Amino acid sequence: MKKVFIIFLIGILFSSCSSSRFFDENNTEISKSKFKEQISTYKYLEIPGDSVNHKKLIKREVRGKINNREELQTLLENATHRKIDSNKPIVVIYYPRKDKCNTTGLNVDESLIRSF
Repeated sequence: MKKVFIIFLIGILFSSCSSSRFFDENNTEISKSKFKEQISTYKYLEIPGDSVNHKKLIKREVRGKINNREELQTLLENATHRKIDSNKPIVVIYYPRKDKCNTTGLNVDESLIRSF
């Protein structure tokens, strides 16, 4: 009887850990079909949730133009402790963290591309 109980308990733990849970932008749990439906509209991006099995939707941000370069330049100078030349363009490359799109190992080194 103990073995059956332990196997049952391990089965419950395994099934609860292996199934994915889906959340909308308000952290409300939604079904997998609703999640896929919303992400297919391209209004949302998928990000990891609180655990490996959680997937969360966030709304895409609207692209725009920075109207106050001086304010941006001051913020960047304060954050980096470097002086920025106001005659040169500012390029921001945002890299949040590794995810399933940038960890496949299929990326080609840019120095190899430039050498051709």
